[in-house]
Amino acid sequence: MRVMGEINLFIGLAVDTLKQFGRGKIWLILFLYFLIDWLVLYAHYDFASPVFYTLISVWTGLVDSQRAAGFTHYPDQFLLMPYYFGWAKLLVGALVEGAFLGA
Repeated sequence: MRVMGEINLFIGLAVDTLKQFGRGKIWLILFLYFLIDWLVLYAHYDFASPVFYTLISVWTGLVDSQRAAGFTHYPDQFLLMPYYFGWAKLLVGALVEGAFLGA
């Protein structure tokens, strides 16, 4: 009988989750969080742009000044991007992820 209760609980949770899809506020918050993450990734990808260059050069110097010079060169940029983006994602997650997902 316990198995039937667990199955009913699972079905109830699935139905409640599907009901949440219609709430626009949730999608707007998650889309805003996606845009922030995308902007951080794009800033690392296109760091030579005048819009992002100062911010990314300061950021890479703060995280690891030894590797920062290598990040500004073409092949090393893509080798070091996961390192710097990982730290940036951790910082963004610490600042806004809890608030967005809690909302």
